[in-house]
Amino acid sequence: MQNGFGVITEINIKEKLEEKLGVDFIHYKILGSCHPPSAFESLKIELDVGMLLPCNFVLWDNGDGSTHIATLKASNLLSVLENRNLDSVGLKVDKLITSVMNSI
Repeated sequence: MQNGFGVITEINIKEKLEEKLGVDFIHYKILGSCHPPSAFESLKIELDVGMLLPCNFVLWDNGDGSTHIATLKASNLLSVLENRNLDSVGLKVDKLITSVMNSI
């Protein structure tokens, strides 16, 4: 990724569903990404923010040679903690995520 984000976890759902349930599923991955400066800033404000980390990006095969990529706005996720001190961090991360998504 870019803009200071890095992938720290990768879950291959297709492989896991085959392994655990013996079912065939579309190519579907969950990428857990982190922007360390924003994660650190958020954790200094509210330790419960760890429940929302890392930022997840999901990718799946559309079956036509294209891939769909989705994520949630950080500001929406952080709002569940009801700590207004996190608002500026959420908006900053939203801009970074938008930049990443626009570059793909």
